[in-house]
Amino acid sequence: MAEKPFALSYSRATKPLELVHSDLCKFPTLSYYRCHYVATFVDDFSAFACIYPLVAKSDTFRVFQEFKAWAENSLGAKLF
Repeated sequence: MAEKPFALSYSRATKPLELVHSDLCKFPTLSYYRCHYVATFVDDFSAFACIYPLVAKSDTFRVFQEFKAWAENSLGAKLF
């Protein structure tokens, strides 16, 4: 390979909700509660993870708003 490798980034969050990783995954089969997707939110500082099952992909923004409200109220920090 002629290309240079990716530079590794070692920057980590220094306080809660400073950096939140999220992902939206599709289930290969229908779950018991008829959910097709799952949304995950992981706080980089504490590694605390929240998982939300979704019936439709269009529910993602609503679930994000729920996570944001819950996280800000329980941790006392703002998610930007």
